Amino acid sequence: MTELESAADRRHRIECAQRNKGRIQHDPHRRGNLFARIMTDNILFDYRVIDRDQADKDCDLSRRTSVHHIIRDCLSLQGLSSEGTNAERAMRAFQMDNGPNAFTRSYSRDSFPAILDNIGSKAMSLGFDRAPEVWPFIVRQTTTKDFKPFTRVTAPEYPSPEKVIENGQITRPQLGDDSKETASIGAYPFLVSLSRQAVINDDLNALTVTAEAAGRAASRLNGDLVFAVLTDNNAMADSVTLFHATHGNVGTPSAPSITALNEIRNLMGLQVGSSGEVLNIRLAIVVGAPNMESTLTTIRDASSSLQPDPLTPGYQAGYVSVVTDGRLTGTAWYAIGDPRIHSGIDLVALEGSERPLLERQTVFVSDAIEWKVLHDAVALPVDYRTLVYNAGA
Repeated sequence: MTELESAADRRHRIECAQRNKGRIQHDPHRRGNLFARIMTDNILFDYRVIDRDQADKDCDLSRRTSVHHIIRDCLSLQGLSSEGTNAERAMRAFQMDNGPNAFTRSYSRDSFPAILDNIGSKAMSLGFDRAPEVWPFIVRQTTTKDFKPFTRVTAPEYPSPEKVIENGQITRPQLGDDSKETASIGAYPFLVSLSRQAVINDDLNALTVTAEAAGRAASRLNGDLVFAVLTDNNAMADSVTLFHATHGNVGTPSAPSITALNEIRNLMGLQVGSSGEVLNIRLAIVVGAPNMESTLTTIRDASSSLQPDPLTPGYQAGYVSVVTDGRLTGTAWYAIGDPRIHSGIDLVALEGSERPLLERQTVFVSDAIEWKVLHDAVALPVDYRTLVYNAGA
């Protein structure tokens, strides 16, 4: 019995005693889930993907977790031989979800490939969330069920209610017939892998680093899609480009200034619904290139007595926030209203796949376990009234 196995069994018995039941002890599925959860977080902690307070409470973080110990325990839990060299055990572990009883093992949480799935998925999700991207602050995130074309409408508004005299008839106002934008989800899959050599060398850093990078890449793709909406300035359903004088959302070309911000506030404030109702869209976010951040922040501070919390990144409700991104170059800058009220840009993901997903396959020709990273998304302009463009000077 290995030292690692003894520690896991001890925690297992403590949990059984606390619950005063023996169901966990006699339930291989519960035991497998506990083992997989502990091993996953131990590896992620060892490679500094997660902090101590993010690890499962049952983890023993006082020692480094050996990949070979995990393989030995996985083989034992699956009723397979754990004898032989590290290379022999690694080969059996790689093929754990193949051969006899493969169907049953493929759904087991305590097989070695399944634990690698857990490690990769969690590291990728953390990489996605930690990516230095600003797109989440300037869009509305929604989902769709499939890859078929779908529509998104500008925020419809009721016309202002009319006064009803005594015994008068109550009218039934209709929501405004606003424009509908059509798009479809795009698929952006790519591959990552872990070689058998890395496993034999007791090095899962290749997996954690690769998975985190895959998560960042997926988030970066979302940013590419979102900022392409701003910079490409394609035609909308009305056959007019997103930023156009007809839409009333193009400012007088100038460098950021109090005068320019006041013009933006005026352009947004003058936007009306389909029935002519005043929408009172408020300036919420100013977006520009990284070299404009200091200027934009200074102008923002000088134009408003309400200042956002400097320790909170991105958009904060009730304030004008400054957002910069390296995809923007030159002198052009943009202004955006509150995306929670009037969404200018929607980022749409496939339902259930708001974050990238991993799908495993064993690749015999390359002597590795390979994962397909699935990421499906599209960004589209929804409402020109909450977006303003200034070409700068």
